[in-house]
Amino acid sequence: MLEGSRAVIYSGQSRPVRQRIHTPGGVIPQEITVVHDQATGFTVVPHFSGKGVRLEIAGQSGAQHGATTVEAGLGEWIHLGSTSTSAPYRSELQRVWLKVEELRD
Repeated sequence: MLEGSRAVIYSGQSRPVRQRIHTPGGVIPQEITVVHDQATGFTVVPHFSGKGVRLEIAGQSGAQHGATTVEAGLGEWIHLGSTSTSAPYRSELQRVWLKVEELRD
């Protein structure tokens, strides 16, 4: 992304859910599969300053209320946080990392 532009980062999972078809006349014996997305996200806006970058991080709506600011050097990996997902009989932790690099022509 370019300086000052907004990127949205999502983390989560999609899972199939079987549903029965309900009509005014009753339930149709056929089932359908619908995919439910369980994702959360946040926005990141970079601002460059010298050899570093300041990242504004906000919730999924992109509103700046309650935004967090992180500063780092170019080429440095930044740990933004972690998300956890749970399913029957297993739990998974996903870490979110971001690396900012300068692109030149």
